[in-house]
Amino acid sequence: MRGQRKKRKTQSRYRKTQQGSDQKDNQWKNKAKLQQELKWEEQEIQPIEDVLTKVQQSSQTNLAPLQSLEGRYFRLWSTDHVEYCTVETAPTRYIEFYDPKFQIFNTCREGQVSGHIYAVSTDMCDIDPFTLPNNAGLKSVRIHGNDGQHSFDAQFLDNHHLILKIPKDLVFYRQEMNPPSDAPDIFTYYGICAAYEESRILANHRREDQTERRRSASPA
Repeated sequence: MRGQRKKRKTQSRYRKTQQGSDQKDNQWKNKAKLQQELKWEEQEIQPIEDVLTKVQQSSQTNLAPLQSLEGRYFRLWSTDHVEYCTVETAPTRYIEFYDPKFQIFNTCREGQVSGHIYAVSTDMCDIDPFTLPNNAGLKSVRIHGNDGQHSFDAQFLDNHHLILKIPKDLVFYRQEMNPPSDAPDIFTYYGICAAYEESRILANHRREDQTERRRSASPA
């Protein structure tokens, strides 16, 4: 009996040790996965930050007129979101501005636009009608949403890139979790126009194909 009890204690200690080891392995794997996802996110953000730097270094005079946002769709990237929000297998984040031609009930006045922000498999914010600035640049525009319950700031750097500064309470408004205690008060999202991004990718592919054909046609 004494030998059996000793054996059971040994087995119990082994199981606890093994469980602790497995838990540490899982924590390490989760941390490594998060770091990789943050790295990918930073790669997508970098071109938008390059545009921001260029605008910051400009004189901020004779700024380009801001084109209409009606019917336009911007993909959103955010390391804050990746680090603190609900984990998603195939995350989709974007801000879409509605085309009034396809709206049954259009509440926008002349010169206004509305839309929504989508994240964590739902609409984060239904954007109330707002008036666009005349020019692109660093100026922040306060935008209200969810029938005036929330607000966030937007910078329209040019006609293809934008930055959103969204308060934590709005980010987690429709998530099935409370914000982590160390989450920032303001989450930064970097946006790029999907149509513009796709046109650039196609142009790069065409250049690569042309370069490859020239190499193939060159005499050995």
